[in-house]
Amino acid sequence: MQFDVERANRTLEQLADYIRAVMEVHRQEWIFFANEIKCIDLYLRIEGQRLGDRLHKTFDIADNCRELLVPGLLLQPLVEAAMRFGVEFFDGANEITLSARQDGTRLQIELVDLGQDFAAETESTLVKRKPVYEQVQKRLNLLYGAAAEFDYDAIVPSGCRVRLQLPLRSGL
Repeated sequence: MQFDVERANRTLEQLADYIRAVMEVHRQEWIFFANEIKCIDLYLRIEGQRLGDRLHKTFDIADNCRELLVPGLLLQPLVEAAMRFGVEFFDGANEITLSARQDGTRLQIELVDLGQDFAAETESTLVKRKPVYEQVQKRLNLLYGAAAEFDYDAIVPSGCRVRLQLPLRSGL
């Protein structure tokens, strides 16, 4: 804060926006996918202040997905794991990409984090992420049973990909 007051103020404003957004959705079992994306975007903006040019984010969300209902803050732990065990782990440029499409009766979501030298750490990085992935899988099982699919894999040599397929649940 003492060295870059403008950046510190911007980060505090973003943190306040993030807290408000999360408080708005955290007690709701189902939220609009647009609200989930908003929380993730705010979180990544804060991380972007901290990491600067090392973090690039891309959202590729089909418009017809935004009003679908998803479990509240379902993706947040996945994005946090991508940051903690992917992006923060590497010194070079990193990218987080979140995409979503409707495919028939399913919402397909993909989260990719790309960093450097992932091949050298593939096993340990996936092991570190596994508790987060197991919790997300348990939550999906409780809410959807066998109707939801969740998988992940390493993208050697550069990152990790998480895929979710959820039954469509309209909020309108």
